Amino acid sequence: MKYERPSFMQPGIEVETRTRPFSSATMTIPILEYPITPKDNFFRSAKRDNPMWVPNSTTDFDSYTMGTGLGPPRPSMWGGTERREYTDAWGVETVFVPEAGGPMHKPGSVFMDDVTKWEEKVKFPVYGENWEEAAKLFMETKYNPDRPLRTNIGQGITERLVALMGGYTLFCEALVVEPEATYAFFNRLADYIVGMVEKMLELIPFDFITYHDDWGTERETFYSNKMMEELIFEPTKRIVAACKSKGAMFELHSCGHIERFVPYMIDLDIDFMQIQRRANDIPELKRKYGDKIGFNTSIERTGASYPQVSIDEYCTLIRETVDLYAGGGGLYTAASGYTDEHAWAGTFELYCYSREFYDKEQGRD
Repeated sequence: MKYERPSFMQPGIEVETRTRPFSSATMTIPILEYPITPKDNFFRSAKRDNPMWVPNSTTDFDSYTMGTGLGPPRPSMWGGTERREYTDAWGVETVFVPEAGGPMHKPGSVFMDDVTKWEEKVKFPVYGENWEEAAKLFMETKYNPDRPLRTNIGQGITERLVALMGGYTLFCEALVVEPEATYAFFNRLADYIVGMVEKMLELIPFDFITYHDDWGTERETFYSNKMMEELIFEPTKRIVAACKSKGAMFELHSCGHIERFVPYMIDLDIDFMQIQRRANDIPELKRKYGDKIGFNTSIERTGASYPQVSIDEYCTLIRETVDLYAGGGGLYTAASGYTDEHAWAGTFELYCYSREFYDKEQGRD
């Protein structure tokens, strides 16, 4: 091994406390000594331009989320093990589902059953309240120019219509029966998101913006290529362009078996896709499209649907993940593990092994 992996809580290693993803719990992780800043390395990875290590969102990134009608629910409604019901900013009855790790509309509730009525039914939430004051405080007290700053703008155009229409039955009916009204709603929502993002970027220099729009089930996409082209592509393209207007990278989070839509993601100028490993052959997608789009993948065979593994096994899976997806750049992942010791070992293994990987690939070995 070219780079040392210090033992857990080894004296002399500086540490920091961070919030564990999708939880209110904290974890203690090491602060690494980098040859270049994490921000510089992240953009190298995103542009597939000789990154020095695989970016680890657990340690390398900072996050700041402004209050929007599209984003996650207020903190009291997120996380934990109990189901909780609330009404979201659009008036949709919503349930936090701990098994899924996120919110969904309340089964059986329908806010709008006719998409042609959207103009009279849908009230777009007001965004921007106290943004100037909050952004000023963040920039003065928390902004770190050496780390890529990420934000999550939440639900996309199709996800929001699904929520408003109480699920996929009426949503899919709207696509087929009322395509003109559906397209009009998508465009109006895209206008709303574009305006929101432009305001956000005036106040905060975000480097990375994540947008959520699920495009399928684990068996197939919700709609055809023709519907993607005629109803969804252009409004989405305007959103991507707005997010990238000041140099930020754009990530699409999209659940489902959506391999057929990857060429559209490339045409949309999406920088990273965050899609389901169990529903898509991501190693094959990396082989086919890795020179055109980046990948945010989990560590192989970890997560809620897999049993917890030992620290040695976790490090083995990290090396496997790097071998599968790191070639040529265009990869970032998270090594938060299950416990503080997993996070510590995973942080060093991902950093050290991927540095060794890229040293060899780029002729520094």
